[in-house]
Amino acid sequence: MAKKTLVSRESEINFQLPDWMQTTGLGPNLQQLHKVLTSAFAPPVLLLIGPAGVGKRHLASFAAAHFFCEQERACGTCSSCLEVLAGIHPEILFMSDREQKSLKTSDMLKVQEFLSVQSRERFRVVVICDCDRLTPEAANRMLKTLEEPPEQARIILTTSRVKSLLPTLLGRCLQLKLKPLDQSELRQWISKQFSPRTPESFTPEMVETAMRFSGYSPGKLLDIFGKTEIAFVEVIEKIQQLFETNNSKDVLKHSENLSKSLNVMTQDLLAYSEFVLNQNYRNSFESQQFVQASLRRQKLSEVRRLAVREKIVLNHQLAAESIGLAPFIDWDRE
Repeated sequence: MAKKTLVSRESEINFQLPDWMQTTGLGPNLQQLHKVLTSAFAPPVLLLIGPAGVGKRHLASFAAAHFFCEQERACGTCSSCLEVLAGIHPEILFMSDREQKSLKTSDMLKVQEFLSVQSRERFRVVVICDCDRLTPEAANRMLKTLEEPPEQARIILTTSRVKSLLPTLLGRCLQLKLKPLDQSELRQWISKQFSPRTPESFTPEMVETAMRFSGYSPGKLLDIFGKTEIAFVEVIEKIQQLFETNNSKDVLKHSENLSKSLNVMTQDLLAYSEFVLNQNYRNSFESQQFVQASLRRQKLSEVRRLAVREKIVLNHQLAAESIGLAPFIDWDRE
């Protein structure tokens, strides 16, 4: 007996990207989501799972627009879609504030109250981004809603930390695992997205470096190229200079210059340093630099532990000096 398919072949063939989603870098994931939404077995609760920057919020907006679009395709131009994209559609509750570090029981009470109201439309939709922010109490409250959702309810959740969610909560969702674009697709997307830039500010070397640093994530690349492209290139170059030094005196000099000239947070500096060290580690496997990269990676882990787990405040210069000097100092010496 043949298995039931999630989507008709006709729906798969006829799907076209709406204009407003053309430049988001979400083509394959968007097609996958469209299959689910147009299926005869479309679920009331959908969980979008993927790494940071892969486009989960865009996809959640697409799904929400799909439920109310006058053309039934999340066109992005009808009055209903425009309300969804503006975040003002009366039948949708968005819980996507990045500044809110946790979702509490009071937030889930709002969700339950919202879904309990009878809608004039076919659906009443809740979108909760980064649902891993749920406190244990809020997660249990949410579970009650997921176990017996109102008939009109459609709930869209997103997370990049699926292992932190309750197994019972996961069991109530259709899980859609999203993937970053492959390198060739990402290069095409970058070319379309940033085509107005001049060659001087958008070199191939810069693109390749940014792609690797972002983990091939469109969202992270938007941050790099859209806001801090110059700072990104300068940080990478200066950190590379720091790690190419062969004596402690030059390490101290480069660390001081790095601290004075760049306006980045210490956590970002550690992330950039990790990226450069990983590149050096792979590229120098059979040379003396391999030993230096190994020692610096170990020191980087220690510095990050101090900064994150033990919440010790480290300035740029101290962090850079600690990592840069690792090959030249016996840190275990009394």
